[in-house]
Amino acid sequence: MRIVFSPGVARNGAAFTPDGLISLRNERHRADPVPLVAGLDNYTCRNFTRAYLWHPVMADEILACTLLTLHHVNFYLDPVAQARAHLEAGDCGSWHRAWIKRYEAGDLQVDF
Repeated sequence: MRIVFSPGVARNGAAFTPDGLISLRNERHRADPVPLVAGLDNYTCRNFTRAYLWHPVMADEILACTLLTLHHVNFYLDPVAQARAHLEAGDCGSWHRAWIKRYEAGDLQVDF
């Protein structure tokens, strides 16, 4: 993965979630009062709703890219920790299939 991948995705107003990559340019997020990922303990998810993030994304403000990049870096850590735990438990295959199935439900598709 290139180091510019996360900021590049953020610059386009997209966010990684367990339910896939979502576009915050989508009108449905304009009044959405939930964080990007409920329960994820990072600065962006603790302090900003999708509705709040919608405006700087639509205005192409650098704040949107900054907050989304912070979210992405922290978001990557969660599935990596889960993968490690499932590897140690010996059920990584079933966890991986379930994780990918949920992730592919997002707004946008990305080829890694």
